[in-house]
Amino acid sequence: MSFDSVHGYGFVSRPSGEDAFMHANDILCDRHLITPGVPVQFEETESERGPRAVNVRPLAQVPPAGADDRHPAGAGPAPASAGRRVTSAELLQEFTDVIISCAPSVTAAQISRLRERLLGVARGHGWVLD
Repeated sequence: MSFDSVHGYGFVSRPSGEDAFMHANDILCDRHLITPGVPVQFEETESERGPRAVNVRPLAQVPPAGADDRHPAGAGPAPASAGRRVTSAELLQEFTDVIISCAPSVTAAQISRLRERLLGVARGHGWVLD
């Protein structure tokens, strides 16, 4: 995968070996998450100029066995806040920001359901203070 952030376009590799054009407007999350070497998933369409990748988003990566999922290997020193428990209000705000940045067309009802489920997971792991 290659992406020129100045011009707002790039190309992703397809299983057939032929690259598909990708425009910044077809990325479903923060463009800065799509960098060379990051595996992505996308839907293919045909354009006048050939194959085009749309609805581009990074693949969820599974950390290697034994890795600390709060601080991925190779990410440099852990930040001072790594592993810090937060209030449910702080966590819900972060969830909302991430959801909206990756899926701007999501509805308020969908955001509410996602926040509720994610907060339940966080509470189950003891990641929140309240």
